[in-house]
Amino acid sequence: MPTFSQISIRAALLYLVIGGSVGGILLVSKAFGVWPWIWYWRTAHIHAMLVGWLLNLIFGVAFWILPRLDANGWRGSPWLVWSASGLLHSALAVLVWASIWPWPAAIFIASSLECMAAIAMAWHCWPRLQPLMIEPILHQKLK
Repeated sequence: MPTFSQISIRAALLYLVIGGSVGGILLVSKAFGVWPWIWYWRTAHIHAMLVGWLLNLIFGVAFWILPRLDANGWRGSPWLVWSASGLLHSALAVLVWASIWPWPAAIFIASSLECMAAIAMAWHCWPRLQPLMIEPILHQKLK
């Protein structure tokens, strides 16, 4: 498994644990009426689960599983997938920051960063999406 895929999938699992924990705390707060301030973290919880967990997992598996571009195992220029990952994590950092200290432009900035990350990943994966090429097998004549 390529290094990017390992790091991306591990990050996805971390976001799953963090987002699930915050979601559990939100449910406890809702049930017992404690910690009313925790509801500021609702947007961060949603983005951690949908963007942090799901997109990191998709990026890591797509980089790993899509066909290689040549017989040597070259998957394309890695700077696009690393920049997509950086943009994704930057978007999540903006959202967590905005959850703690409300900032009106945070959703717009984070959404823009997420869109740029998706475009960078799609740009990297596009050449790897090729139709299946089956070469004919030459059969030997039986005697």
